[in-house]
Amino acid sequence: MEGFVYVMSNKAMPGLVKVGFTTGTPEERAAQLNGTHSPHPVVVEYSTRVPDARAVEREAHLRLRKRREGKEWFRCSREVAISAVKRAAGDLARDEFSRVEQERQHAAHQEQARQQRDVERQVRAEEQRKIGLRMEVEQRYGPRLAKCFPSFGKVYGWSCVASWFGIACFPNATFFGGLVGGALLGFLVAIVAQGVLDGRAAKSSAYLSASANRQRELDAIDRSTPPGASSAHPATTSRPSADTPGAAIPASISSRSNSTDGKVIVACTSCRQKIRLPAGKLVDATCPSCQTTFRVDT
Repeated sequence: MEGFVYVMSNKAMPGLVKVGFTTGTPEERAAQLNGTHSPHPVVVEYSTRVPDARAVEREAHLRLRKRREGKEWFRCSREVAISAVKRAAGDLARDEFSRVEQERQHAAHQEQARQQRDVERQVRAEEQRKIGLRMEVEQRYGPRLAKCFPSFGKVYGWSCVASWFGIACFPNATFFGGLVGGALLGFLVAIVAQGVLDGRAAKSSAYLSASANRQRELDAIDRSTPPGASSAHPATTSRPSADTPGAAIPASISSRSNSTDGKVIVACTSCRQKIRLPAGKLVDATCPSCQTTFRVDT
């Protein structure tokens, strides 16, 4: 008969699992078992729909016979019981439910969320670190850059003085009129003069040098990595290889001959082809077989 074969557990009976079948749903069967005054609720660990639930249950019990402690209770882990039911059902299993898989997926989702939170926290911390460093640079270079430009107060003051002297040249000018007119005219002159002086200051060597140094420090901050990031991946000392330009291959890789013609036999670092090279020299050799170029001290 079609039904569900299930694996259930109960906290009141640690180490024991129940393997049975029902023509209803596993949840309904669990509710029936919970109604037998159990101190803890029965938990459905696994269930699957099969065409012949009784036969699959019997086969699962047969596989677990050495662990039986009751009619439908077995002393084993839920994973062992689930494996027995799956093997008994084979390709007939449908509508499978696995609490183990749910827990695994839930744990994986939690771990993924935790890692995402860690990444976001690290990104925020890195942004705050760089903001603090940028503020330090701006505070250090701000006064130096500001000194390159004349203050508007000084420009306005000298513009007013020049305007007052200009108005004083008119014989009919009154003191009050000259004072007010000089202030207004000086303001207009100061605006024009400030623009001219700022343009010159922006082209001065002092401003350009300080601005370039500030920008270099800001760029270095943008390229910087969090403290300790480099220590998390310690540098490893690698041996020279044939692909490393200018790297001398140790003489131990070569096989010297005892001939007296001033030549030594060296093995290619890639294909181990024997090559005759001048003795007592630092040679950039090219293998005639694989065309690998390597440096060797003969």
